[in-house]
Amino acid sequence: MPRFGICGTPDKADLATEAGFDYVELPAGRLLDPRADDTESHLQTLRGLGNRARIFNIFMPGDLVVTGPDRDEAALQTYLAGLFDNLHELVAETIVFGSGKARMVRDGQSRDEAWQQITDLLQMAAPHAERSGAMIVIEPLRSAECNILNTVDEAMRMVRQLDHPHVQCLVDSYHLWEEDEAVDHIVEAGGAIRHVHVADPGTRASPGLDRTHDDRYDAFFRALHTIGYDSAISVEGRSDWQPDELAATRSFLEKAWTDAAS
Repeated sequence: MPRFGICGTPDKADLATEAGFDYVELPAGRLLDPRADDTESHLQTLRGLGNRARIFNIFMPGDLVVTGPDRDEAALQTYLAGLFDNLHELVAETIVFGSGKARMVRDGQSRDEAWQQITDLLQMAAPHAERSGAMIVIEPLRSAECNILNTVDEAMRMVRQLDHPHVQCLVDSYHLWEEDEAVDHIVEAGGAIRHVHVADPGTRASPGLDRTHDDRYDAFFRALHTIGYDSAISVEGRSDWQPDELAATRSFLEKAWTDAAS
């Protein structure tokens, strides 16, 4: 059985735990930015969460661009070194590279140049990730949010190009469905899928509240069963953090996962 978590902030950790979630997926770019004055206080808070603070998203903050003419190589190097020092201290397992604003193809820039700049960033980051023990997972984002790395198929091309054990792939049900990508691409990615996000199509609501999407989750989870996935699954959907809704989502995920195995 995978571990089930939910994307949120440290103050939501107890609510998540009470609803049955195993962890909270936390924003690294906001909490662990080595350039920020309040990072040490955030670290102190996260140390207190223990195993509930092992998975992070927002790899790159939006102001620290990866692509385009404003890219600052020295600033990126400094940020990466400090970020992964902080992740190492927290025994982080996973850091999600979504960061659509940071990695976009800029106006007047070729897609090939942006692709190379993203590749260069991940080549810089990979040794830090290996040293820290954390896994970088590339998150495909729907084209309405970012204009590159929009599908599992595209993210896997970068994973294969980099060929580094600490740079792998994420699959997000919401982005997969919004891009009308086949679940077969999950199966083709196989063991390179190292993290999962889930949210409803269209509304991006948390799973299990609108039961009209049950068949889609069944197909999604069946593909994950096919590749033997047994790691973490994070809810990255809209939530009002109401205890009854959180519990309903957590219950739905476990049942949907178990049913998809049959």
